[in-house]
Amino acid sequence: MSPERIHPSGPEACSDQRSTLPRTALMLSALIALAAPRMTAAQEPATEPAAEAAGTDATEPAGEPAAEPATEAAPAEDADADDSSSEVAETPTATSEGTLSSDETTHEPEFLEPPDSPLSEEPPAETPAEESSVWDDFSINAFADAHYMADWLLPDDPTANALGHRAFASSHGFGFAFAGLDVRYATEHFGATLDLRFGQGAYRLIGSDSPVLGNVKQAYASWMPAPGLQFDIGQFDTLYGGEVADSWRNLNYTRGALYYLMQPFYHVGLRGSYQVTEDLGLTAMVVNGTNNPVDNDISPHVGLQAALGLPGGLSMALGYYAGAGSSGFGDASDPTTSDDWEHFVDLVVGGEWGPVSLVFNGDVYASGPDSGVNGRSIYWGSSLALGFKVVDELRLAVRGEILHDPDQYIGDGWDTLSTGTLTFDVRPIDNVIIRLDNRVEHANTAVFTQGSDAMPGNQTWFSSVLGVVVTSDP
Repeated sequence: MSPERIHPSGPEACSDQRSTLPRTALMLSALIALAAPRMTAAQEPATEPAAEAAGTDATEPAGEPAAEPATEAAPAEDADADDSSSEVAETPTATSEGTLSSDETTHEPEFLEPPDSPLSEEPPAETPAEESSVWDDFSINAFADAHYMADWLLPDDPTANALGHRAFASSHGFGFAFAGLDVRYATEHFGATLDLRFGQGAYRLIGSDSPVLGNVKQAYASWMPAPGLQFDIGQFDTLYGGEVADSWRNLNYTRGALYYLMQPFYHVGLRGSYQVTEDLGLTAMVVNGTNNPVDNDISPHVGLQAALGLPGGLSMALGYYAGAGSSGFGDASDPTTSDDWEHFVDLVVGGEWGPVSLVFNGDVYASGPDSGVNGRSIYWGSSLALGFKVVDELRLAVRGEILHDPDQYIGDGWDTLSTGTLTFDVRPIDNVIIRLDNRVEHANTAVFTQGSDAMPGNQTWFSSVLGVVVTSDP
């Protein structure tokens, strides 16, 4: 056989392929004819496909012998035996797509995209980006905070033991501490903050009878010129202390005596902060004074604080605050004492280890030389609070405090006051915080009133406070 027959191409290849098909059919008919004598009568109908392949009519009557055409084709078996064996190379190649002619194997297949191929579809039209709105830069939080306090000394006058060192739950009975609204506006370089407070606690926190200023807890504008650097101007919360006015952000429901008696609440002025490293932040401020929207002397207060991250899950903030006593804790009736500076040092150490958290706070205050009792007065205090999260819905906390005021500069007739508080914290859902505070206080002198006593006769006082907070920002 010549090489041209191995890989035929052109019209000759097509004619060779057509001539091969009849010879193949004759060979099949011959094989069937040889096998026919061995078949039983029940197998005779199986010869119909063979007759059909040989070109006979498959509809012939069953009585006519079906093997005669096969017998006539039998000599073709011998005549074409050699040709059939030589035609093996011409047998078309079978693929998963059917039988190909031998000439098709010599050409590389062309890959055409089917009409419905995803590749031929046009890409989907891009969804237009949503237009940004100025409201995207706003965030709002609203909350309400109410409580019931039981004074277990049961004085005839429910306010008899409402001493000055207790914050917003101070006397027997129901109380509505706050309704609050916090609004934040923040962009890449500018921002604004507005916190409003209403309720019985608003005056005790802000200390103003003004129908406008008396409800403003914070109101300031911010500028962030570079990453980590921020300037604020207006009225803002103090830098100092381990507790804040919003009860649910502390470990206990009631605020401690150290928070309410020995620390500032807010300032009006200019504040700058810079995050030096991931673990070190610095803050400085120049302000009118302590809890004072309007300065009553020509000398401002200055404040500094360094916040440091420590190994082992601890953090520390050390602060210093100083200024004329007439706009601080000193004698506000004498605005000429601008050189009578008071000094305040605040230390806060916090830690968190899984479900356990800790907050330590220590303060020292020294009045100006002309503002204290018989000269300069010094007082100090400290508190330690521990919290434990049993599960997300149940938490426990305990706090202990001790305050010293030897000159009775800020106290209610005592030199030393100790407090202890045990708190059960239940949160049935994320936005509801229910707390039960059980608090005991002990003074070195009798400053608490019991029952029908006309004058204070007890050194120890005990109360329970059930507080409920609903907030959109738990």
